[in-house]
Amino acid sequence: MTRRLLLAAAVALAATPALAQTPGPFYAGANLGLSIFHNSTASQAGFQSVTVAYSTGFAFGLLGGYRLNENFRLEAEISRKAADIDTVDSVNAGGGSLSVWGFMANGYYDITQLKWPVTPFLGAGLGAARGTVSFPGQSDQTDTSFGYQIHVGFNYNVNKQLQLNARYTYQGSQDFEKNGQKLSYGSSNILAGIQYFF
Repeated sequence: MTRRLLLAAAVALAATPALAQTPGPFYAGANLGLSIFHNSTASQAGFQSVTVAYSTGFAFGLLGGYRLNENFRLEAEISRKAADIDTVDSVNAGGGSLSVWGFMANGYYDITQLKWPVTPFLGAGLGAARGTVSFPGQSDQTDTSFGYQIHVGFNYNVNKQLQLNARYTYQGSQDFEKNGQKLSYGSSNILAGIQYFF
């Protein structure tokens, strides 16, 4: 009887590491990269609109998600994208910047059927974008608008729990509006990220 108990305990201990390495459906992650703001149109009632151009900026994000099955994932994401304003109608802007916080609910489709070393994915998100325009010596102008984004990229499985990924994300929103002034927004983002399943 004692031998049987010892054997059962040994089998249970041997199986524990394998069970611990089995990932659950939840994951958390982060991404970082370059943000290329598309030219904006700035307008105010009674005045001619102007074109705002930006320098290349940066982007980062934090996320948490749930894998529904092999192909579908749902995710909540908080991100920030920022870039210096380069010119306004081809005239030097004098140190201005635009930063955008994104609060998005994303859905993804992982194309696992291909059985490639990397897994391509497509995704889209909806939520809110909070934009802030800053100029030295002036009060910041902030507004929150409806935001949206699309994702195209691929995941690479380091092991059962850890994924690396690279993606292109387009993010846009309705015009930011403050004190009768409107500013359009759209950005292309090249990102690298990491995801851990638990």
